[in-house]
Amino acid sequence: MKKLFTLTLVLTSVILVKAQLSVVSGTTLFVTNANDLSAQDAINNNGTITNLTISGTNAQNITGVGTINNLVVNKASGIATCVSGMQSITGAYTPTAGVLAAGGFVTLKSDATSTARIAQGSTGGGYITGDVIVERYIPASKRGFRFLSPGVTTTNFIKANWQEGATSNTANPNPGFGTHITGSTVDQTDGFDGTLTGNPSMYTFDNTSTAADQSTVWSAITNTNVSTLSAGTGYRIMIRGSRAIDLTATITPIADATTLRAKGALLTGNVTFANTGSTPSTLPSLANNANDYSFIGNPYASPIDWSTVSKTELTGFYYIWDPTLATRGAYVSCNSSGIKNNASSAVTTAIQPGQAFFVQNSSNTASRQLIIAETDKTTGNTNVFRTLTGTSILGINLFLTNTLSNNGTSQDGATVLFNSSYSNMVNDDDAGKFVNQDENIAIQRANSLMSIESRNVPVTPRDTVQLKIWQMAQNNYTLRLNASDFATNLNAYLQDSYLNNETPINLNGTTDYNFTTTSTAATTAANRFTIVFRSSNALPVNILNVSAAQKNAGIEVNWNTATESNMDSYEVEESSNATTFTKAAAVAAKNGATNAYNWFDATVTNGDNYYRIKAIEKNGTVKYSNVVKVKIGGKSAEFTVYPNPVKDGIVSLQMSNVEKGIYTVKIFNNAGQEVANRTITSNGGSSTQTITLGKGTAKGNYKMQITGGTTLVTKSVIVN
Repeated sequence: MKKLFTLTLVLTSVILVKAQLSVVSGTTLFVTNANDLSAQDAINNNGTITNLTISGTNAQNITGVGTINNLVVNKASGIATCVSGMQSITGAYTPTAGVLAAGGFVTLKSDATSTARIAQGSTGGGYITGDVIVERYIPASKRGFRFLSPGVTTTNFIKANWQEGATSNTANPNPGFGTHITGSTVDQTDGFDGTLTGNPSMYTFDNTSTAADQSTVWSAITNTNVSTLSAGTGYRIMIRGSRAIDLTATITPIADATTLRAKGALLTGNVTFANTGSTPSTLPSLANNANDYSFIGNPYASPIDWSTVSKTELTGFYYIWDPTLATRGAYVSCNSSGIKNNASSAVTTAIQPGQAFFVQNSSNTASRQLIIAETDKTTGNTNVFRTLTGTSILGINLFLTNTLSNNGTSQDGATVLFNSSYSNMVNDDDAGKFVNQDENIAIQRANSLMSIESRNVPVTPRDTVQLKIWQMAQNNYTLRLNASDFATNLNAYLQDSYLNNETPINLNGTTDYNFTTTSTAATTAANRFTIVFRSSNALPVNILNVSAAQKNAGIEVNWNTATESNMDSYEVEESSNATTFTKAAAVAAKNGATNAYNWFDATVTNGDNYYRIKAIEKNGTVKYSNVVKVKIGGKSAEFTVYPNPVKDGIVSLQMSNVEKGIYTVKIFNNAGQEVANRTITSNGGSSTQTITLGKGTAKGNYKMQITGGTTLVTKSVIVN
């Protein structure tokens, strides 16, 4: 049997003069010294070279069909020239000094694992000349639009590049490369791949339009066999997958993976987008009007860091279309600190090569510039969150409930930032809202919609965040609220105007709220949900105890209070799951020294019925009682401590299906000492009674003994 060998050639400070270094297929070359190739006239690479540095003063030719993983050109003089074949660069090309003459024989590769990049070079550029092929891999995903930019300025047409020069809508010249671009019912008219509808699939955006609604200034490209691609220009293009997709299929095919590639001149050196003329002039201009948006592309074949680019009279936000979100994709806004409106998105401050995006003018009337420098190049997706000191963050994401349960992405999101340095006025610290094709969620203030709102810290008892949700086409949704770094003396509640309920929000954690929509218009009302902030300072009332008991065919809820003053009312809230409570009744406050209240629930259901009391002060501040439970139905008598462990020194005892009579409840600590004693008179059936231990009760395990008639039951009680 033959043995196969892989040759590894390692050069260490060996000077080869007037020679040609040949690398055969399957060979890996590790160059360990910058002078290894200083006198080398030619490199014939037909394999893979890892970490190649070309230096010295001689001119060097690079030939062959091979791969270079990480190339450094550091030449005092002389040019490294690719003269034949094709050298595929993976990793990074680092132009330290000197020039690489690509000559159309260099490809910056992109695949499922990585995309080649050109690292920081001189601010004046010129470190690479001649045409380069730039690839952008697009994984198998949803059929939908992408915001793309080619990375090069081509001399050949769109058709020769992103359509791979195909001569019919069924042609697939290079499998795995290219995509269909449509715009005609007749195949190849104006270069388009013909479809039954002739709907266009590729658009540009007119930054200079003065239209009041900028969403109207998308313009379908008029041809692909005359028009060229330009670095720094953004394109909105429908990606159906590769050219293997059947355009005539009656069922929409699943988009497969493809790679778009374009051949042309790279932009190098610092570039400037401006409303008075960009540099170089091939770049699109920025919009003029206050608050208008401009659509541009990353001009480099490298990620750039949004947090470091120079912005003059622009806001600190950029906006992209994330095709991985929702059903067909969704807009994502991101600020210079890396905070975004949608937590499901992988977007960071690193804008990727081949990525097109929106920027927004400030509210001022002035000259505008976006300067992207060589020093703004970065290595990739840097996940940083450099927020202002003392900033509280509330993220709100809208999920399809079944998608959330499967760890899927959200349909859309919005974020609120709270800091004393922010204003509650709508200004340049707020990110506007781009409307998605599917579900949308935004923060509404007056007539403004925001994807990220920056506002002052909540200081009044009734500070509110009005949400707007629209284009809800499904039935079951979940609002997920993620909050962090809020003051401990603050409470927040999600108000549902349709169900007329409030749900407490965990201001240092996650809160999920499930809701449904039907044909009833109020279930899809855009203003259905509001977030209300209130102080958690103690109310001028003590709710001494709450009890609930089965009475005839219903349940009677009772509560006692003391030291009432300036109280407005009490609301009885009910629930079937102890999580989502709805308002059942309202009772006016008596504002006396000691008071007794009750309410009868005539519409109970078999199973668990939960109740709590919401105390409302005249200034709107709210306090909640503990939760009590009454179980209706069942056969045998049950005694349940709820919740267990108990909180705030209040023990709730659920008695289900018990006989009528008098019961004695005693609680003992581990030393056998009695710490509570309560006599309960039961009318039979089910009820809940509360026993107060006091907040000073030591944490630990306790025993509850229940006696009455023939009943003797012992329960464990845990005090936190």
